[in-house]
Amino acid sequence: MPEAWTTKPDDIGQRVRHRRLDLGMTIEEVAERAGMAPTFVGYLEGQPAALGIDTLIRLAHALRTSVNALAGGSANAGAQVGFEVDEIAHPRQAGWSVLVSGRARVVTEPELCRLRQRLTVEPWVPGSHDVYVSIEPDRITGRRIRAAGSTGIGA
Repeated sequence: MPEAWTTKPDDIGQRVRHRRLDLGMTIEEVAERAGMAPTFVGYLEGQPAALGIDTLIRLAHALRTSVNALAGGSANAGAQVGFEVDEIAHPRQAGWSVLVSGRARVVTEPELCRLRQRLTVEPWVPGSHDVYVSIEPDRITGRRIRAAGSTGIGA
C-alpha cells in the first residue's frame, strides 16, 4: 500500500518516490523512461532537491504526471506572478521582450472549455495538465532590442 502524501511542497524527491510507488514502478523503470541514471533517481528520492525544468519535464513524463504535480501541485492562486515572452532574431541582431505582471487565477473547467474552442495552442510539456492559470494583469511592459546603430527599419 502506497504511503500517504505527507511531504512539504518543496520536497520534489518525495513526490517522485510516492508517484513511482503509486504506479508500482521501480527506480530503474523510472530512470529508463526519463533517460536518467538509476543512481540519480534513487539519490533524488532521498534528498530535498531543486531541479531544472528539463529534468522535471522528463520525470513528469516518465511518471505519467504533470510538472505542476511534481513541483508541489500549487497554482499560486492569488499570488503576484510574472510571465515573460521573448524573441531574438540573431541574424538581424534584433528582438523584443514583453512582461505581464499581475495576480494568478485558476481557470475553471467551463472557462477552459470556452478557451479551447477559440485557441489552437497546445502545451509542449508532456503529461497531464490538470491546473491552468491565467494572469489578471496589473502591468504590461515591453521593449524592442536592436543592434547598435540600427535605424529600426525591418526590426
